[in-house]
Amino acid sequence: MTRLIDLFKVTLLTFCISSYAHSQVEVTVNNRVLNFAENPRLTEVLESIDLKPNWYWPNTQLFKLDSDLAENKRIELIQKLENLSQDLDSSTQKKLIEQIKSWKLAQRINITIDYDFARFVLRYNPLFDDGRYSLIFRQRNPSLYLFGAVPQPKVLTYENNQCIENIVANIRKLDSAESSFIYAIQPDGVIRKLPIAYWNHDCQQVMPGSQIYVPLAESQWFSDNTQLNQLIAELAVNRTVIE
Repeated sequence: MTRLIDLFKVTLLTFCISSYAHSQVEVTVNNRVLNFAENPRLTEVLESIDLKPNWYWPNTQLFKLDSDLAENKRIELIQKLENLSQDLDSSTQKKLIEQIKSWKLAQRINITIDYDFARFVLRYNPLFDDGRYSLIFRQRNPSLYLFGAVPQPKVLTYENNQCIENIVANIRKLDSAESSFIYAIQPDGVIRKLPIAYWNHDCQQVMPGSQIYVPLAESQWFSDNTQLNQLIAELAVNRTVIE
């Protein structure tokens, strides 16, 4: 009888190991790892975790961890910045490269994550491809994260109903910074180019938790900067940790 029980335990252990080894999808939800032998839909992943009522859905993000896409884009972007050594002052060039090198990146999956949407609308309930993922839930973030053509990245306090031009009005910028607009990279992955010049009379507000990119000056004499600014903003969408 004892030998039979031991055999059962070995068989059960072998089955568990085999099931884990053939798991097609691994999703790390904050610090909890979930394995799925079959490709799950988003609702199945969300139902496996504690859906607290204070999660801020617009700040929920999904990243693919076994993709090199974001890292390859970082390498290409740094190379472009290094090639601009004749047109960009060395201090600004160095600060931008240091900032971008410090980012923790993974490929951002561009989907809307909302449990109620996923349950009732098929296009909000996608099927996961094979691979390793990170699903990050956060509460509403009362901060804004400033970076770009500034002496140092900075965390700003978010205030409701505050216009973006007032938020950045007293921010010290580098001489090579653009003065008439900034880029707001929202937690939901949307990139907005917002005017901040003194003659602008429209109050533009940003989402809490947004990244605020102070771009390089864009003009007919700095045509390459327009593409660079867009690439920097697009890469920032893939930041997994923002400090």
